[in-house]
Amino acid sequence: MYLCEGGVQVVTLLEANAVRLTLQGQVYDLARVESANGTRFAAGTLVWSIQSEGIFEDDADAANPKILAKGCRLQSTFPASATTVSVITGTVSFGPHPALPENAVLLVELRDQNLAMGDPAAELAQVRIPMKGRASPVTFELPLDRSKLSAKVRPALSASITSGANRLFRLNNPVVIPELTNPAPVALALSPASRGKSATPPPAKPQNPPQNQARSAH
Repeated sequence: MYLCEGGVQVVTLLEANAVRLTLQGQVYDLARVESANGTRFAAGTLVWSIQSEGIFEDDADAANPKILAKGCRLQSTFPASATTVSVITGTVSFGPHPALPENAVLLVELRDQNLAMGDPAAELAQVRIPMKGRASPVTFELPLDRSKLSAKVRPALSASITSGANRLFRLNNPVVIPELTNPAPVALALSPASRGKSATPPPAKPQNPPQNQARSAH
């Protein structure tokens, strides 16, 4: 997995002379091409190049290529064998709503329900999708390395939409995924999360002490 500028994530699955690249829920199959500098894969006008950093661009307009992701640095790798990788697909809906903030991000995670929420080992896979004006429902693809799983794992999907420290929408109950070898598509329906406020409640306001109703005798 590559982490790029703006928090964008690029997931790649390498094969013999090709790569399957996932960006913001979209999957691209690219073939290796000859390159004098670094590694290069392409499909039509789409190009994924890797030197010290990765860059994904659309060269339909050669004079002004469209940058889809840049400044991508490798964070982790999947096993070379594609047989251990599954892709969970589905949609996330959050109903009619006013325009989301510019920095709103959809987070879809697969977590082990046997472990506590704050345990880093509970996270099995995740994908972050910048909303950028997207309307409900939003499609997603979540690659998962099954070689990291054990028989004791209870995998379930969770999802939320956040804006900075504020959580706007959340999935009330995790959705258990019983079959991960060839998982069926899932539909996740989010609910408003406390009007977009932070999950940490504000401190309670002190109550005024009760006034003494008795009057002093004169």
